[in-house]
Amino acid sequence: MARHSLIYMNPRHQKGAINELKAQEWFLSQGYYVFTPLVQQGVVDFVVQKDLKLETVQVKTAHYVHSSGHDYLTCRLGRSTGTRLKQSHTAYRAEDKFDILFVIYEENYWLVRDLPDRKTLYFNLSNSSRTPYNPNDWIVQQHQH
Repeated sequence: MARHSLIYMNPRHQKGAINELKAQEWFLSQGYYVFTPLVQQGVVDFVVQKDLKLETVQVKTAHYVHSSGHDYLTCRLGRSTGTRLKQSHTAYRAEDKFDILFVIYEENYWLVRDLPDRKTLYFNLSNSSRTPYNPNDWIVQQHQH
């Protein structure tokens, strides 16, 4: 008889898994077919199809960062590597390409098709001239508090 112990899930991984499901639900509600991979190690979280066009999707969770007296809603692009105690962050490589970046913060969703060449995206900068993109162009769902 095998003994089973409780499995602990890192809260960050849990939030990421929930947001992937939220993203899949959003695509389904927009008339897409959604295909999920059997393995979770890739850059692509899932594939969507609409009108015979297949697109790969990467989901990221945005979070607030406090810097220089300001709070910024941000999303780091790339992969974390290493062990739990010694993490490093690398930008996406050419072979990591995906068609759609889907960013989630609570019930707010952004869909980015033409990803700027950056390591970090900001979503609430008061001075948008600092960035070559307007994150408001990417909003597909916005929850008003």
